[in-house]
Amino acid sequence: MDNTKFIDNFNFSDHFDLELLFKFMEVTISRGQLFTIFQICVQIKGVKFPKNLSKEWIQIEIDVNDQSMIFRYIEQGLKLGIFLGDAGWLNESAQVLSRTYKIIDTKWECSDQNLKLLKNIQCLTKWLFVLSKNQKFIEAKKVFKLMLFSLSVFENMKEKSLCIANSYVAVSQYYYLLMEYDEAWAWAIRATDELRDNSGTVLKMSVISHAIKISSVLKKFDTAKRLKNQLDTYDEQISQLIHINMLMNEAIFFSKQKKPRESSKRFYIAIDSTRNLFGYYNLNTAIILSEFAYSRFLCFKSMAHYKESMQSLQQAIFIMEKIGIPIKNVLFLNTIRIKALIIEKTASWMSREPFVLNNGLRPMNNEERQRDLGKRKENLLEDAETIHSIILQYTSNVVGPKSMLAAKSYTNLGSIYKIQKRFKRSEAMYLKAIGLKESILNTKNEELARMYSDFYSNKTKENIEHVIKSSEIFITFFGFHHKEVQNDLEELKKVCKKLKKIDDFNQYNTRLVKSYASRTASLCHMFSTINDELVEFSLSMEAIKSISNTSFDIDL
Repeated sequence: MDNTKFIDNFNFSDHFDLELLFKFMEVTISRGQLFTIFQICVQIKGVKFPKNLSKEWIQIEIDVNDQSMIFRYIEQGLKLGIFLGDAGWLNESAQVLSRTYKIIDTKWECSDQNLKLLKNIQCLTKWLFVLSKNQKFIEAKKVFKLMLFSLSVFENMKEKSLCIANSYVAVSQYYYLLMEYDEAWAWAIRATDELRDNSGTVLKMSVISHAIKISSVLKKFDTAKRLKNQLDTYDEQISQLIHINMLMNEAIFFSKQKKPRESSKRFYIAIDSTRNLFGYYNLNTAIILSEFAYSRFLCFKSMAHYKESMQSLQQAIFIMEKIGIPIKNVLFLNTIRIKALIIEKTASWMSREPFVLNNGLRPMNNEERQRDLGKRKENLLEDAETIHSIILQYTSNVVGPKSMLAAKSYTNLGSIYKIQKRFKRSEAMYLKAIGLKESILNTKNEELARMYSDFYSNKTKENIEHVIKSSEIFITFFGFHHKEVQNDLEELKKVCKKLKKIDDFNQYNTRLVKSYASRTASLCHMFSTINDELVEFSLSMEAIKSISNTSFDIDL
């Protein structure tokens, strides 16, 4: 995927400055075209152009005695910060918004406290969005605390003229990127509850689309499907920026349902639209390429998927390097982590579908082929182990050693050691991950149940109780129809057969039969039932809130 080449015959980019940018911003209808104009300037002037522009604004001298000038400066800061954040220049956006917040907090003498709170929340909302997206969690945590305080002030007001649904989405997204999905869902529900029938259409669609993503990640597929049905009733034109965000959330919706073809369609359109709107050398483009690579990894079924996934990921890494993202940045590290996961998956597939079997110099006999394959597999796993170890070290320093991201790294290392048959080492990593997740998540969390199942690495009597814990969580809180229940019950049957525990074997077999029947019924219900009564209300807030606040218990 190449960058579009622009020719500036009239040297327009030389005249594009802050004053002209703010004039363009006054015309709402031209905002989409403004992204294109901006990427032309970036291509011609270089990737330092956004940084120089934001730096120029930050260095503007303001008269602290002129309150009208201060207010105008705040308005400019909000517009510039939001624009740069949407355009993919996250560091520059964060710097502008940081300066704007400082002016609001320390220089602005505003007699209208409602107006001051409005500007405060607007600034913090976008600031939290860009820091979270850039995965700068140390700074994001500070902004998050400021946001909670401002939201609490607003929530305690008797008369509320402001809709803060988007602010709740920002908090939800913050938790989502920290992989604390239950908290993310709680704030997503608060966002939908905050909507009104007279709320803007763009806001409604953004909030609902975000709720679809979070419910999909939590495998609340019936909830996600019903919300999507509501969203699909809207058929008017929307901005390309909103469309891209919705496509990404839909891609996750289909990816989590194991529908790679439908997911890929959304990703392809989103990637193409993002490149056209913001440019190839842009963080928005890199992030979508990285997320697409991860989605292909999740449905990894052949070496074709490996190639597509790795090519997409290499492009994302190349773009991040080109625009100056440091390797210690957690966003960059997460992209490298996906690369390690792909390498690990490739190693596990090599024995089934070898894609390189000789050096091209001479034919190889079977023994040489197996030896060559084993060596390649060993090298791949060592590379993956090194990457995950580095990421664990950086993540622990940046986010903290007691976080879901650190637990993820321990899980990744446990998986690699498991493939290497280093079971004691694998067990140690899994136990660390379990300890962290037990301290962060509640006892009915699917992530924890899956962790117990993963820990069962050596199929020994000593850790069989973790599979039992896993199956009990899934059955108790998610129902017999959950796919993981079947996997756990199959393993328990094997162990009971090996240990000749006939009664236990029969018990688990009965449960397995019930699980298959329950899953079949649930799938038929979920993919065939559409609540026409809810769908007919086009973006009805009553319908949306009814869906998001109801547990349908048809999750897979």
